[in-house]
Amino acid sequence: EVVDNLKTVFGVSGICPVVRAEDEGFEKLCETVVQYMKDVYGDCDKTFKVFARRARKNYPLESQEICMEMGGAILNAFPEIKVDVRNPKVMLNIEIRKHINIYSGDRVISRVIVERTVAGLEPCLEKYSHVFVVMDSNVAISCPAATQIAGIMNRKGAPGHLINASEEEKTMDTVMDICGWLLDNGADRDALVLAVGGGITTDLVGFAASIYKRGVRFAYVPTTLLAQVDASVGGKTGVNFERYKNMLGVIRQPEFTFVCPQVLESLPNREFTAGV
Repeated sequence: EVVDNLKTVFGVSGICPVVRAEDEGFEKLCETVVQYMKDVYGDCDKTFKVFARRARKNYPLESQEICMEMGGAILNAFPEIKVDVRNPKVMLNIEIRKHINIYSGDRVISRVIVERTVAGLEPCLEKYSHVFVVMDSNVAISCPAATQIAGIMNRKGAPGHLINASEEEKTMDTVMDICGWLLDNGADRDALVLAVGGGITTDLVGFAASIYKRGVRFAYVPTTLLAQVDASVGGKTGVNFERYKNMLGVIRQPEFTFVCPQVLESLPNREFTAGV
């Protein structure tokens, strides 16, 4: 009865069901939305937008007041979030700046960082002084965001290496080529190897980094939807061997996986639907 249509939009990844307050009142509605956020999205790096509309014209709260009341309830439940009220008459933007942490027991072993554009990659690299970039040559040619990534790497002074990411090239020979390039460019134990490409690229680079100098740090910028939701998550690395797929490899977590919808803009429809 209080709110006819309340939608909570979580970044770019999903929309929760419409929540309606009937006889239970506005306070109960706030509790319902907060609990939903805690249960489903509580540990994510997301942007929350609350849209509210009065069901009855004579209801004492204006839409702006509904948004602010809802925002206050969410802030009480998530004290670390920031609020940005851009158009208080129709919505309240609540922005969370957190990472999705991946745990082994009580220890954080990896992170998933979600941003809208590749510009968010630069702050992620600030603490790494020796970055080495391995990029799929197809991405370098076809993905407009690759130019921005290259600009970030140039400002970082990070050397780059292109590989042909195909099933035919997903072999130990390519891994040895990556390791040789790292050695030639002076990569030491403090190196961070950044893989930019689809699942084949992340598999190859993750494996190469895992065996180079008995293991150096690595991170992923997956550029296909399938890689974002599967290949780059879980620590899977490896190569094909003879007639067998992914026969040689290790399970080792990246420092972080940077997920960004901007890199998917030039993805062919067939490649996009492969990740759905």
